[in-house]
Parts: sequence; C-alpha cells; structure tokens
Amino acid sequence: MILDLTPLPGLDGLPATGPLPGGVFAALHAASRQGAALGRAGALLTLSRAHLSRGETPQARICADEALHLTRTHRLARPLRAPALLTASVTARVSGDHAAALALADAALRVRAADWPVHAHLARAATLRLSGEPWGALSAAHAAQEDTRTVSGEVAETLTWFAIDPAGTHARAAHLAGRLDGPLQARLAWHLAEHALAHGAQPEAEGWLRLAATQPFAREEAALTPRAAAQASVTLPSAEGGRAVQVLTLTRQGLQRGATFTPVPGDGRALALLTFLIHTGPAHWERAADAVLGGGERDALYAQVRHHLSSVRHLLRHPGAVTSRRGLLFLDPALDWQADALAPDARSARPWLPHVPGWWAEDRRARLHDGEERIAPGHRPPG
Repeated sequence: MILDLTPLPGLDGLPATGPLPGGVFAALHAASRQGAALGRAGALLTLSRAHLSRGETPQARICADEALHLTRTHRLARPLRAPALLTASVTARVSGDHAAALALADAALRVRAADWPVHAHLARAATLRLSGEPWGALSAAHAAQEDTRTVSGEVAETLTWFAIDPAGTHARAAHLAGRLDGPLQARLAWHLAEHALAHGAQPEAEGWLRLAATQPFAREEAALTPRAAAQASVTLPSAEGGRAVQVLTLTRQGLQRGATFTPVPGDGRALALLTFLIHTGPAHWERAADAVLGGGERDALYAQVRHHLSSVRHLLRHPGAVTSRRGLLFLDPALDWQADALAPDARSARPWLPHVPGWWAEDRRARLHDGEERIAPGHRPPG
C-alpha cells in the first residue's frame, strides 16, 4: 500500500502527498482497483491528495468518495475512516460544497482515532470561514489549538481574524507568511494581496499573488478575495449541486441536485420516506415506517429505515443529509428539500409508487390521482 499520512500544511491538517511522478500515479491507480480493501482505500486517499495538490479537484473528489465508501462497507478498511472522512470533507469544500464539507468534518470528529480530532477541527474552521462564518471558524480554530498548538492552527486563527479585522491583523499575517512556504503561505498571500489592492499598493499585491499562484490547493481562498481573484483571473468554483435537493417520483425516480440527476434503485420506498419527511418535518422512525413501509416486525422495519437512509446519504455524498437522534429522523436543514409529489398542482395518471405500502403512501396516491385533499398534512387517519 502506498500511503503518506504526513500532514499537508493547508489549514486543515489534511494528510496528503506531494507531487507524484507519472509512474507512481499509474501504480496507485492499479493498487486502487485490486487487492485488499485497506490497500485500495489507502491508494485512493493518496491519489486524492495528490490530485488536490495539483488543483485537480474533480478527480480528487472521486477518489476520496471511493475511499470513504470502502471504509464504510469493508471492516478491514475502517482504520482509514477518519482520514477518508477528512479527505472527502476537503475535496467537497474545494468544490464549493460547504454543507457536505461541514457534515463530513463533523462525522470525522465523532471517530475515535488518535490525533484526528485536531485535523477535524481545522477542517471545520476552514469550511466555516470560507462559507462566510468567521466567528464559528474562530471557535473551531481555537478548539484545534487547545491541546497542541500547531503552525496550521496558527494560520487558521490568523486568517479568521483577517476576515474579522483585516487592518488589525495585516502585520501579523505578513510576518507569519514570511516564515512559511507552500500552501499555508499561499493562503495568507491571497489575503495579503487583497489588502494591498484595497490600499492601492499594486507592486506589493503582485508580489503576494506570485506566491499565491504557486499552490493550486490554496486557490479556494480567492473566493474571499475578489480583487485578488480578478487580477489573477481565477475562476471560482460554484457550489456543487447547490442547496436544492429535489426528490423526483412522478416522471423518473431519483434525486436531482443542481444539474446532477442520480437514479435511486428499488421500488421507491427510500424516495417515499424522503417525501414523507419533507411533508411532515422531523418524525419518529416508527411513525415514518408505518407511513410508507407498512406493517411488519419492529426490528425488520428499523433495519429497512436504516438501509434506505444510508442509501440516500451515499447517493447524495452527504453523511448529514438525513440523521437520527433519539429515534427522530431529521433532514439536513441546510439543504432546500423539494418533492415533485408535494407540489400544489402535482397530478399523476398512473398510481404513484404503486409498490410502496403504508397509510400515508396510499393517501398520497389517491390525492395525486384525483386531487382531493382529504387529510390534513402531517396527521394520520383515525383507526
């Protein structure tokens, strides 16, 4: 297995490898497709981090998602669960998908693995800062520095203060950047260039931009530095898929996020469960199972609910898409959930999800067929 777990100095403590020769890339690709799950996951994580260092974000995200899936489905690959979650978090963040990045970093915090909570806090700090929440980012950066102070943590704190008080932080940031190199220096350089441009110091700004341009991994900082981004002609990533998630059941069955449609296999029960939660809001799993899964043994129904929710999380690449707390099921409020079967003018000439049992599914079929509003939303019929 080829795997480098030394921290990449990029704010989030993300384990990464540096530039790799072409022959090593070919060997890693071969290792990611054969052999034991642990070795495949390790090769995929190394590939993901190498792609990140080259600015190849789509390839990095694909590799990270594959590695994360292996750690979820193969017991022997679970030692790499924490680094896989964090790598997936960073690739989501660099793609502009901050909601998924934060959920993945939160999931990494829950993994009991030595040293990784520090990296998870740093990942949260970077995501919150880049999504426009500097005070939350500052809290996360302080949490990362609580036990062991690191250079990555110092840079995270400095960048966050730069967002809050640029005039008061400029000198500290410039001094720190002079002591560093690589991605950490480049991240600071973007903000120092922005500050210089705001004060008409064009030659100084050009010097900082030359340093920033050497590290593709740090280019996401340009989202917070519009003057520097314009001068460097950087195209910023848009949020991948955005916030809207559409549950489609009337024409085709699947999930639409932005321009991406993902079919959901099966008889539609996972989609019916999501539609029910969109309609009612948070609900206890037993009520949700009764509404769209019908009768059955309690343990079997619970296993079905867990299976369907796990499928949704995997298909959306978002571990926090649907969560369960003390038996209650919640949809991620950071996403804009929509369902075509709940639209006011929704109609269907054919039975809606005919293989889905349950009192709510039966009622929804009748409403879509004849348009009658016979039962108030969120209420189970008597009997």
